[in-house]
Amino acid sequence: MLIEDKMYIEIICRAKIN
Repeated sequence: MLIEDKMYIEIICRAKIN
């Protein structure tokens, strides 16, 4: 898993929560 992928997933998760 690339760092960029991890950051992307984190942003998506935050967007879903908000």
